[in-house]
Amino acid sequence: MRKVFITLLFTMLPVVYGLSLDTLYTNPNYPPIVYSKTEYKFYKYTAKYIPENLFHAFKILGSNDSHIIERFKRRPVEAVINKGIYYPSSRLRKEFCLEGYSDFVIGFHKMGIYYPKAMETFILLSFHQYLNQDKIEWSHNKSLSLEGQNKSNRFWKKRKRKLFKRGDVRIKDPKRKNKKKKSESPSQNPDPRNFEEYEGK
Repeated sequence: MRKVFITLLFTMLPVVYGLSLDTLYTNPNYPPIVYSKTEYKFYKYTAKYIPENLFHAFKILGSNDSHIIERFKRRPVEAVINKGIYYPSSRLRKEFCLEGYSDFVIGFHKMGIYYPKAMETFILLSFHQYLNQDKIEWSHNKSLSLEGQNKSNRFWKKRKRKLFKRGDVRIKDPKRKNKKKKSESPSQNPDPRNFEEYEGK
């Protein structure tokens, strides 16, 4: 009896507070994509939002209009890679800030993916498989994402190494002809404590 009461309590709480949950997409191999009304609107109308993980990225992408999702779902793998979910495809890279250095992006770096376009392809291939009730092919998606992109991937890897070294950020001062370089005040330099995650990389 007590278990039944607790189950009913957690089922009714979202309704009581006006946060009824809607399940939009499911896959038998993974958790369903579920939204509250406020959560759905937030993901749908927020221009930029950095995902916490890949499944979180699925929730953000799933808030697109149903016709966009259905069109994307029906696309073959080649079209997913070449066309993405939007046109132009750079929209997703900008909205997820894949050209930055968030925890989400660092997760891709640990996988060996540094090129933002390759990250985007990996996300979309995985989401496409989720929508089509397939198991996500992690290794295969990585290979497809980096196919023909090895040069760009190495460039972005070097870019990170040049920018970050042992927790410090390398920022070159613009060269000024016939002028002495002004000394930078401490406030102009990023606090190394904000970059502890890059130490030893």
